[in-house]
Amino acid sequence: MHLLVIPRTILFLALLVAMLHASRAQAQDAGAAARANESSKVAVAEDAIGSPSRPIRIAASDRPPYCFRTPLGDWDGLGVELCRRIAKANGLSIVFEEMPTDEILQALREGTLDATCIGVAVTPARARAGRLTHPFETSGVGVATRARVGWLPSVSASLGLIEVVQLAFLLLAIHAVAAILIWLAERRRNAQFHRRVLHGLGGAAWWAVTTFSTVGYGDKAPVTALGRLIGAIWMISSVVLVALFTGVVASRITLTVGATTVAHVGDLSKVRTATLRSSIAAEILARLQVTPTYLADDRAGLASLEKGQIDAWVSDLSVLQWMIRERGNPAVVLLPQPLARDYIALAFGADIPPELTSEINLAMLEATSDPEWQLVRQRFLGSVVPLGESES
Repeated sequence: MHLLVIPRTILFLALLVAMLHASRAQAQDAGAAARANESSKVAVAEDAIGSPSRPIRIAASDRPPYCFRTPLGDWDGLGVELCRRIAKANGLSIVFEEMPTDEILQALREGTLDATCIGVAVTPARARAGRLTHPFETSGVGVATRARVGWLPSVSASLGLIEVVQLAFLLLAIHAVAAILIWLAERRRNAQFHRRVLHGLGGAAWWAVTTFSTVGYGDKAPVTALGRLIGAIWMISSVVLVALFTGVVASRITLTVGATTVAHVGDLSKVRTATLRSSIAAEILARLQVTPTYLADDRAGLASLEKGQIDAWVSDLSVLQWMIRERGNPAVVLLPQPLARDYIALAFGADIPPELTSEINLAMLEATSDPEWQLVRQRFLGSVVPLGESES
């Protein structure tokens, strides 16, 4: 019996050792597989978008306060600062690439670039496409136009060519009536008013002009009762006409000084209006049935406005406030009320994966909820007039 027990014990121990060896081998194989999987993940991360070898390409353009170059040539602005904070929070590598403003959205749709920092207005169509971040700022669509500065432009605007011609004909007609009446009354008994028609009417016209202008040379004067009555009526009428003319012109000039080329939204369809292509301003103008001219960027638009090549430039309200204040031209002003209110976000290109979009949105919420972000906003927007208020 003892001899049979010993082989069984040995057999049990051998099986136990074999099981231990097999378990260790499985554990080693599992560890190797895990290390291989982890190494493959690292390789993917190194090649992923946002890595040093594949930084996120962010479109930048001269569009303050969201994006602009400093005197040293660096990019700065509200959108630029937000992109840098998001990249730092997520350990992403980014690079800014300059591009004309009116080409950025098309480049994002085609995947030429990955994102933009210029600030994009949120619209239903863009929101449905899912290529926008959460809004980080509010703005609007403003209208920049020209104001009449100085008395000469005001006079020119207060009295147009047609009005001047009409006024001249009216005065000539009134003078002609006065001259004919005084000549008919005086021609038989007053040698100063010649009986012959041409000479007589010429002298009567001279008397009417000198009397109207209150000069009164005295070289001609009526002597008949009817002539003196006509003369008295003409003198009083002249004073009244001069007073009315002076008052009308003065009031028109007063109303015109400081007036703008575009007074309200309804004027946009009657004047030369321009905006950026593929912008929220272009969409609003289309809804208003206004056909604008498209220019490359806001600086080109404001320069054309200053030169008189266009009458209204429609664009982002915050951008217009910044640039008008920066240019310091009193002849360029903003209409008191914006065309619309909108929210500003960052835009993604087609190559940004959804999981990275979620991380960027989360980092944006954390950045904009930080109390320090209000100091950043104050640095770029502190002197900007709140939406819906006019500049003083």
